[in-house]
Amino acid sequence: MTYDPSFDYLFNEAVTVEPAVGGTLSGYGDRTYGAAKTVMCRIEQRARNVVDRTGKETVSMTLLIVRPFYTDGSGVALTADDRITLPSGYSPSQPPIIDLRRQNDEGDLSGTLHHWEVYL
Repeated sequence: MTYDPSFDYLFNEAVTVEPAVGGTLSGYGDRTYGAAKTVMCRIEQRARNVVDRTGKETVSMTLLIVRPFYTDGSGVALTADDRITLPSGYSPSQPPIIDLRRQNDEGDLSGTLHHWEVYL
């Protein structure tokens, strides 16, 4: 089973994703990023308790439900070190990724990606 485009109406906002480049830092201690790509998603804003990647419980104020393909057709493979830029009107515009979860298609035993859940 593959991604069903009939779900596209749910993904009504565009965000920009810049992939972290190999965990490298610039000479100033800043993370470096690759070329930005656009992906469609659903943005939900409400407080949720989430466990971050260090095991600490924290509050996420924004959930992104991310389509499995970038607008250029390539597959989305997110990491917690990537940088996401939200559309104008959201503050902060580049919140850190607290946690992300790959959600596979439940009807497909081969593990096909259905969407990502990204907690900011």
